[in-house]
Amino acid sequence: MTDPVARGLALARASRWFEAHEAFEEGWRAEAEPGRRATLRALVHACVALEHRRRGNAIGADLQLAKARARAAEGPAGDPLAEVARRWAAAIAAAGPDAWPTP
Repeated sequence: MTDPVARGLALARASRWFEAHEAFEEGWRAEAEPGRRATLRALVHACVALEHRRRGNAIGADLQLAKARARAAEGPAGDPLAEVARRWAAAIAAAGPDAWPTP
């Protein structure tokens, strides 16, 4: 799979947060459109938040989650990937310290 966004989504669905963040970061770096870049950065931060949470770093998770929510809000309205980023950020924020949403 060569598309970094598709790869990132597949890795996130498998709860492979670190690898997913790497794939989304690859997509973000290659993207020229500002709204799409913000969406991809939101997904990067969401995956990093989940990885921090998995490792027990609540402070790091909260900081990354705040970044994910801010970037997700910048994504274009109606863009399905931006909607995914917003839903992930909201689900992570709503989850308790022992629960993680499955993308």
